[in-house]
Amino acid sequence: MGRVVRPDSLGACRHFGLVKGTVFGLVLRDVVVNGLTLELTLHGFLDI
Repeated sequence: MGRVVRPDSLGACRHFGLVKGTVFGLVLRDVVVNGLTLELTLHGFLDI
């Protein structure tokens, strides 16, 4: 109960980098998926 928890700066940096990488990956995936969807939709409209 009297334990002092010291923040691990290296662990925090690694965690922040992981979160940042994950967010960037998700955004990139969304952009790719939206781009493909838009392209397929445009091709679908052009084919009609």
